[in-house]
Amino acid sequence: MKHYLLIFLIISSCSLTKKIESPVIYISNSSARPINNIKCQLPNHIVSIKTINPGQNRSQSFYMKKHQDFFGDVKCFWDNNLGERKIASFAVEPHHLPSIKDKYEYPFLQIFLEQDSYEIYTNDSIDYLNKSRVMDEKMKKSYRQAILDKYGNKSDQSLIDIQNKDMPRSY
Repeated sequence: MKHYLLIFLIISSCSLTKKIESPVIYISNSSARPINNIKCQLPNHIVSIKTINPGQNRSQSFYMKKHQDFFGDVKCFWDNNLGERKIASFAVEPHHLPSIKDKYEYPFLQIFLEQDSYEIYTNDSIDYLNKSRVMDEKMKKSYRQAILDKYGNKSDQSLIDIQNKDMPRSY
């Protein structure tokens, strides 16, 4: 009987300390230059990233005791390409992410950082203006431009080189 009681206590203590995964937080650079020293202070967690290059993003989630732990004031700091410190403050409230309690949904919060501004998007946002598509296209363009700025547009640096040859045509 003691063994059953011990097993019951262990199982019940595990269920009492059960933690749930937070929505995924995506931090993206939608500008044409790197963004450095990023820190986002959430109500109970801090997400830090050294550098995000143009068109790239990073994602993070964490464990929390209850869904309410995710909501509250958020403050993000980052250094733009000129070394200027930028600050963004906003609140994440339950009505911004109603799908957080639905285990079949993929809740996320996406923060698009620019050199001097930011955009916020969640999976539950009604995207009348195609903001997510526009920001994704902007990130692709920024990434492509950063690669061109770094390596140029020379065929001698390509992985595949195509040259025209004057060859007689055979019919």
